[in-house]
Amino acid sequence: MRPMHSGPISDGHERWKRMIEIMKRHRYRVTVEHLADADGQPSAYDKPMRFEVGNHDDVFAVVERVKRRGDFDDTTTTAFVTGLKLFSEVMLENRENPLFEDFSPRFFAFMKKLKKGIPPSLNRLVYRRYGAGFFLH
Repeated sequence: MRPMHSGPISDGHERWKRMIEIMKRHRYRVTVEHLADADGQPSAYDKPMRFEVGNHDDVFAVVERVKRRGDFDDTTTTAFVTGLKLFSEVMLENRENPLFEDFSPRFFAFMKKLKKGIPPSLNRLVYRRYGAGFFLH
């Protein structure tokens, strides 16, 4: 395990951050509304969570491609891909965070496996390497 970063941010990290900032990004508004608790009781929350995020991928297009694989029903696929893309973007933007150190290699192996399972006729997902990260397109 590498030690936590304690000095100034590396030149490579600065280049990575600049690349993220200039990369064209799709913009999304995400809304999560709590409908009921685990016992089926009405929500105690009076307002949904709303936030805006950017993503290098067209998440709608990725959802449609993964739906065609037929791994899950449409609702499950939409939740899976949306969560995966939100998570992966945070991880890519914070790739030097020690929190992701052990998980990153496994995550990118998973993403390769996910891509590999898409039939060639549907495979428009391309990995592009940027620094130590990969983008799923």
